[in-house]
Amino acid sequence: MRRILFVDDEPRVLQGLARTMRNLRDVWQMDYVDSGEKALALFDQSPYDAIVSDMRMPVMTGAELLRKVCDLYPQTLRVILSGQSDKQAILKSLECTHRYHAKPCDAESIVQVLNDAFETLFSGATILRAKLTGLRNLPYRMDTGTHIKNLCSTESPAPADLTKIVAQDVALSIRLLQLANSSFFGPPGTVADISSAVMLLGADGVSQVNEIVQQRQLEDGSCTPPTQDFAQNIGEHSYKVALAAARIARAENCSDASVGEAFTAGILHDAGRLALMACEPTSYEQMLIECKGTGWDIEQVERHLFGFDHGDAGRYLLSLLGISKSVVDAATFHHRPRELNASEFSAAAAVHVADSTLRGITNFIDCANDHSIDVDYLEHIGCADRLSLWQQKTIEELPV
Repeated sequence: MRRILFVDDEPRVLQGLARTMRNLRDVWQMDYVDSGEKALALFDQSPYDAIVSDMRMPVMTGAELLRKVCDLYPQTLRVILSGQSDKQAILKSLECTHRYHAKPCDAESIVQVLNDAFETLFSGATILRAKLTGLRNLPYRMDTGTHIKNLCSTESPAPADLTKIVAQDVALSIRLLQLANSSFFGPPGTVADISSAVMLLGADGVSQVNEIVQQRQLEDGSCTPPTQDFAQNIGEHSYKVALAAARIARAENCSDASVGEAFTAGILHDAGRLALMACEPTSYEQMLIECKGTGWDIEQVERHLFGFDHGDAGRYLLSLLGISKSVVDAATFHHRPRELNASEFSAAAAVHVADSTLRGITNFIDCANDHSIDVDYLEHIGCADRLSLWQQKTIEELPV
């Protein structure tokens, strides 16, 4: 039975939650407390699978509570339940929060958020949960911060210009999509395009998230030259894949929404690499050096060292943060697209071909590895005859 702790300093809110969640008592064990101190005392007795906390509380805020839970009980799902007026405080809790949910809300919507997150939390291998659930930050490109500050110093930066900068930083893109897919901006999990996320948050929102992510990286000491080089390499490659995947989708006469989904999946397809670098920087950096020199298959080496590969890591992390499932699937099955059991063209096919093609012609971190295109998969979805055109679209207008 899953154990969930609800925390809110307003007794009437707790009473309302307890009343509306009563019919789930046979499924979940739920406790209710009115302060962060009481919440931590209960955790000390027996950790919970999830904590759902209000943001504005006296003595210890929701953000402060979730930071402590993240430090002490990193495998716990962490959810903020708060009002629209708390957006500034919510931005500051990005590093320690998996999901956000807006007040007021009904029991059905809370249950949906928890069930969706639990599906990720408990469907992955135990080692995935242990390594990634407590992860606070991914390697972020510090040069991104400079570019965004320069652009936002203008009176009204164009959303397209802002999206172009954001799209070259995987970690920042993930944070913006996490916020855009919360109920503060509409039904959770429905924003599948980074440009839509930028539009929803606006220049001010993007600038604030950028500053917070940049500051956190400086504070935690992860802004090292090797990590920065890695984040830049991943960002540049992922941006090229994203542009190519979008061109392939347009060649298939896809809708603007589907083109945006392919572009976003391209940005996120190597998010798992950043997660592994954040978890085990020394081991992962050494592994990359050895793979580059020997031509070893990087996914096999990852599975040998960590028990899972970067596709598994990306899928777990992005799903936990509430990113749209269609984007997560297209992004994280880019080496094994046939496992999606698709029968027609999708963003996954575009990302697979774009990524595989670019590895053969660009100086990527593991370009020595053989990531051949799965022609059998393309035949299965009826697109094998399109491969030559897709490869041509991939190498068109590559950014320098």
